[in-house]
Amino acid sequence: MFWDNVIYLCTKKGISLNAMCSEIGLSNATATKWKKGAIPHDITLKRIADFFDVSVEHLLNNTDESQTKNHTLEKILTLLRIQKKKQKDLTDFLGISKNSFTSWKSGANTSYLKYISKIAEFLGVSTDYLLGTQKENPAANSDEALMFALWGGDTSDITSEMLADVRKFAQFIREKKKDDSQ
Repeated sequence: MFWDNVIYLCTKKGISLNAMCSEIGLSNATATKWKKGAIPHDITLKRIADFFDVSVEHLLNNTDESQTKNHTLEKILTLLRIQKKKQKDLTDFLGISKNSFTSWKSGANTSYLKYISKIAEFLGVSTDYLLGTQKENPAANSDEALMFALWGGDTSDITSEMLADVRKFAQFIREKKKDDSQ
């Protein structure tokens, strides 16, 4: 859990693990021990927590951000569905196995966080949006909101042509309202 939390926080902050270690005066060898399951001493935990502006408890238990990780994966899955892209397309783009993606979905690991910038590129969104530090992704969010409002969340039959027609109609209504108010 500690290892996953540190990797997640590094990704969220846009810094490599080695760079983080260097900034707080730790060796890269120390981080290698964490990957193998070692937990840093209290003083080191405090330095890491201060660096990321989180509590030591959060580093060890992920009390504050566990749902953020789930939310990130949910956003990825939702964007894949909205954009009519397959999980296989994403795994091929990332150069990973289908089993890796399956383990992400099952919660067995969060290694997707180390691919977050490539996933964002594939989906045409920012890493901030996927990680939850940017609340809105205007393009994806408006499509998602439209589809939910009009089709009640069942978006399996929606084509890009149908969505384009809805956008055209919305533009028509905006222009009509603008004309009516003049």
